[in-house]
Amino acid sequence: VLLVCLFLVVFLTDQLTKALALGGLVEGVPVTVIPNFFDLTLVFNPGAAFGIFANFADEHRRLSLLIVSIIALMIV
Repeated sequence: VLLVCLFLVVFLTDQLTKALALGGLVEGVPVTVIPNFFDLTLVFNPGAAFGIFANFADEHRRLSLLIVSIIALMIV
């Protein structure tokens, strides 16, 4: 039960912060939170983690991610 509650808190916090970013930031325009220390900039990552597969065509990216996911599930 504790893990389910933790999952829900993390998931909902993630979704809330994404909605706030999309609603309050303009893509590529930094917003200073703490001067000379912390800025927020809205960017989109079409690939997977760390931009992997970002330069692939949509069909190839989806297929690559599907294959990687299947391999990962088989390993687990």
